[in-house]
Amino acid sequence: MTKEEFIKELLEGLIPPPGYFPKNVLMKIQGYESIDDIIERGEKPLKPNAFAAVAN
Repeated sequence: MTKEEFIKELLEGLIPPPGYFPKNVLMKIQGYESIDDIIERGEKPLKPNAFAAVAN
């Protein structure tokens, strides 16, 4: 079996990766934020214009 035949056999029938997959790969390369930092940031209320900017 050639390399190309092996790759074709291996990948046949697989669905495309989900849309979030590239972001997960990047997160694994760069590392994650501390959960404590995320929780602390999430506990601070946003002013309406700041919320609109983040939401959009």
